[in-house]
Amino acid sequence: MIGGEWRDDVEGDGNYIELPAGKEMPGNFFQFEVANVAEAITLAERFRAAGRYLYFRGQRNAEWRMQSTFSRRTEEEKGEEIKKIDDFYSWVRSSPELLPYLNDDDSIVATAQHHEIAATIFIDFSTEPTVAAWFATDQAVIGEFGAIFMVNPDDVFDVFKAMTKSGTVMRFVQPDIANLWRLQAQHGLFLHTQTDVDGIWPFDRIVFDQTSAIASIERRKIYPDRQSHLEQMIDQYRLLAKRQKNFRDVVDYGVRHGAIYVDIQDAPDLTPKDLVVSQLPEVFSRAPDERWPLMDVDSTPPILSPRELRTGGKVLQEVVSMRRSSADLVTVEPDLTRPDSESFQAAINHLWSGMRPHPYNSDQITRAVSNLACLYPAFQKFDLGKGFGLDELAEALINDAVEVEMAIAGGGSTRAYVASQTLWETLTEAGRDLLGFSQNPGREALMAALDPFSGGSLRLYDKRALVDLFADEIVPWQIVVERSVIAFWPTNIATLGRP
Repeated sequence: MIGGEWRDDVEGDGNYIELPAGKEMPGNFFQFEVANVAEAITLAERFRAAGRYLYFRGQRNAEWRMQSTFSRRTEEEKGEEIKKIDDFYSWVRSSPELLPYLNDDDSIVATAQHHEIAATIFIDFSTEPTVAAWFATDQAVIGEFGAIFMVNPDDVFDVFKAMTKSGTVMRFVQPDIANLWRLQAQHGLFLHTQTDVDGIWPFDRIVFDQTSAIASIERRKIYPDRQSHLEQMIDQYRLLAKRQKNFRDVVDYGVRHGAIYVDIQDAPDLTPKDLVVSQLPEVFSRAPDERWPLMDVDSTPPILSPRELRTGGKVLQEVVSMRRSSADLVTVEPDLTRPDSESFQAAINHLWSGMRPHPYNSDQITRAVSNLACLYPAFQKFDLGKGFGLDELAEALINDAVEVEMAIAGGGSTRAYVASQTLWETLTEAGRDLLGFSQNPGREALMAALDPFSGGSLRLYDKRALVDLFADEIVPWQIVVERSVIAFWPTNIATLGRP
């Protein structure tokens, strides 16, 4: 029975759960009225335990109609949102190295919805009443009425299926996306529809007074305060999208004012197709697969000093091994700071969140942390914002420093300084033969030799050696100079060569 008084023998032991009668409302739905959000949560959880309702949605104003964010846009705004989702879709499809787990349309739209990339025709639901209650009270106005909407998917399956076949899409979508931590934290799913739900099939609901009481759940449990690999890539996408928009604006301005532009094309790949290319083991090519419920976000990280981090060794390696599934590696005491830059603690957190999901071993991450700890003090009196002196600083810190540039899969680029000898040792034997040097010729000659192959230079390098180069030199340098786009793993880049 939907609405009205209801009893069920949930455990099959003869003990029946009795639930209250709802008030039948115009529009053919049932409304249950309680005093506050705590009572709303209790009632919703009783409904779920009895199997009466399984999906829940919170709205802080019970009078709001249930519509997708896309449906609430003007026609002009809808055109802009469609362009946003099309751009994101194209980026995902062209970046399988970065986001292989977004492998269907539902996953892509779900990610766009949860990270506010574009307004979509997905409406958020949850399997947890407490999550729905959190959204029903977040930024609520005291004195208004909030609501938890409820539905049993089995009750509406046949009707929604028939409506969808007739052209009015109404279906529940519950994608399993490994690194979409917000979706996992919110126990989320979606109602996919382009219509006004209340006008076709209004859901039953619990209505409560908005008081000063809020749902008993922390904000960080709803919006994780750490980033997964997917969320780091989304931030990178946002940055690239902003840059592309700015570039288009400049081009449009130039066209309107008669400016002349040069057509810039990618350099041809002159690397021989039959060059011996090393392959990473399958585990090295596997995309990160992390689940928010399995992440340790509550334990207190150990305290280590900057000196202990610089030293590295067994103590730090044991911490890295122990904390591999933890959101935080260490607490740095005393912390170091730089003018107008992130602290050393923030830099360590950045490195850890970027490297942890990838199949680096404990020794490689230990070396990366230690090398970052050695680099950071040299930058404490260095103003990155002034845009000069970086070459000189690299020369002082790195033996025969070579600046390399990497094209990121999916767009954008990043740079780092590495030692000439290390870069040379990373080349395969076939790559060295192609360059015409039997031993490291030094920075200038090496970069000159690499120049013609910049478009396909990854074919010149041993993939296992690249992993070590990233851990030892590339990742720490990108972090310490605060690159806006960072490559944390060799399969994330398309080329590696001279700037």
